[in-house]
Amino acid sequence: MKVRSGNPADDADASQISGLEWDPLPTTQLYAQGIEKMLNHKQAPSNILIFRRGRKIGDTIVALPCLHRIAESFPQARRILLTTRAVPGEIGPIELILNGTGLIHDVIAYEAYLRNPLRLIELRRRLIAENFRFALYLPANLIHLQWLRDIAFLRFCGIKLLCSPLRKDVMWNRLHPRTGFYERESEWLARLLAPLGPLDLTDAGLWDLRLTRQEKSTASNFLSPLGDTPFIAIHVGGAGQAQRWGDENWAVVLRELQTLLPGFALVFVGSVDDARHSDELSKIWNRPVLNACGKFTLRESAAILERASMFLGHDSGPMHLAASRGVHCVALFGSHDPPGHWHPYGEGHEIVHNMGGIEKISPEEAIHAVHRFVASHQYPRRVVTP
Repeated sequence: MKVRSGNPADDADASQISGLEWDPLPTTQLYAQGIEKMLNHKQAPSNILIFRRGRKIGDTIVALPCLHRIAESFPQARRILLTTRAVPGEIGPIELILNGTGLIHDVIAYEAYLRNPLRLIELRRRLIAENFRFALYLPANLIHLQWLRDIAFLRFCGIKLLCSPLRKDVMWNRLHPRTGFYERESEWLARLLAPLGPLDLTDAGLWDLRLTRQEKSTASNFLSPLGDTPFIAIHVGGAGQAQRWGDENWAVVLRELQTLLPGFALVFVGSVDDARHSDELSKIWNRPVLNACGKFTLRESAAILERASMFLGHDSGPMHLAASRGVHCVALFGSHDPPGHWHPYGEGHEIVHNMGGIEKISPEEAIHAVHRFVASHQYPRRVVTP
């Protein structure tokens, strides 16, 4: 994994963060003992609130192991998700991804950055009416002032917090002293829920989206023109300008990729905003190409991605979706986040991270990353159970 700081003197090669070993940190025993007692069947709550903002796809994907653990710890409880919506009335990614998984039973959504006192009172009345006694809070950022506001509001609603993020051992993502990498968001969230029991993030079942037969069938029908041809999933967009690399750079990489992987098709993934860029870049590829941008739900997109031989793209939601499906990624990161924090979970990824900005990554660096990736992987067509 190559990480650049923007200052050539500080550039360094680092081993993949997947294999890093962290010094063990104690989990607050008081919380563990209290929750263990509560999990006794006689005291287990009949419903429980899960508070997780999910404005981006990645916010939901990295929390999947925690949501599985909560469902396992509270199997008889109604698990209600409290989340925000960036646009009033518009269903957000977290709802679209979790719908049908059985990990949650219902959603209470409110406007992001809600400040209207009347709306806050209305939300409080709704939570009180649901008779929540306990909540699990999974913060989506490290803004401690926001944590305090959220926790204070829950207490104002008479809801006790389990697994508080204000514990000293989990208030920050850990920084590895040898490499300078931060622990990934999924690892931090797993530590947050440690009082519920250990989470083995290498367990593929904890990343399971529980895709339906219909969703997998939709993916199969879309991919049918490729026959048995293996394909590379590629995403050339990004959540913001700081995460976009540029069509000119992608064009250079695709021309080189045709020589490196001559037997592969290309499948573009992303939102409807990525469709035009993908159509233009697809003209470079003289082998089968499909453009899925904006045509499918997030869950159907996951069913497409899980059949890919590799994923190539930016730091983005599709990258996290691909990684959750066990697909190895070649991903480009800029200055938007510190090294490691939002890297895809799992072994075998190839990351190019330049803290000077994604625009500072040259096409040659990306091509070298693909070469390294190809040298360490084999490419049979992925077999996915129907």
